[in-house]
Amino acid sequence: LVRDKLRDDTQATLDMLSQYQLMVLSGDTQENVNNIVNTLPIQTALGGLSPEQKFEEVQKLQQQNKKVLMMGDGINDAPVLASADVAVAVGNATDVAKTAANVILLGDSLLSVPQLLNVALSVKRKIRQNIAWSVGYNILILPFAIAGVLSPWMAVVGMSLSSIIVVTNSTRLLSK
Repeated sequence: LVRDKLRDDTQATLDMLSQYQLMVLSGDTQENVNNIVNTLPIQTALGGLSPEQKFEEVQKLQQQNKKVLMMGDGINDAPVLASADVAVAVGNATDVAKTAANVILLGDSLLSVPQLLNVALSVKRKIRQNIAWSVGYNILILPFAIAGVLSPWMAVVGMSLSSIIVVTNSTRLLSK
């Protein structure tokens, strides 16, 4: 009897991802899928799926306006990875899966997935902050520049300072 073995960091990774809807879409038999996920915090585990059926499951989620992050490693996963909002290939994935992925995990650790999501959320927040700063600055300063209250050189210096603030704010991501 051949049994699949979970990676050592699977439980910790899934615990860190508990705020998300976690699913397994597998081509393996439903019995094997159930045996693997029975102790894991997985809401849905579907086995015996063809690549087309996996693709259809992802499409159903996206039609419900859900964002789908798909992890895969095989040739059969490539179409589904290509259709997901974010596609992650594990480090030992086939070249086809890696080509379809947005992100390739370089090591064997699954703990990099929660870290990836945290970095992505931090970048998204930083982008919003920078856009808000830039738009706010332009809304505040542009009328003064048009009215002639500010001379052109003052507007240029102000715009440069605004750019420096945006870049400095962005570099704060590097310290996380």
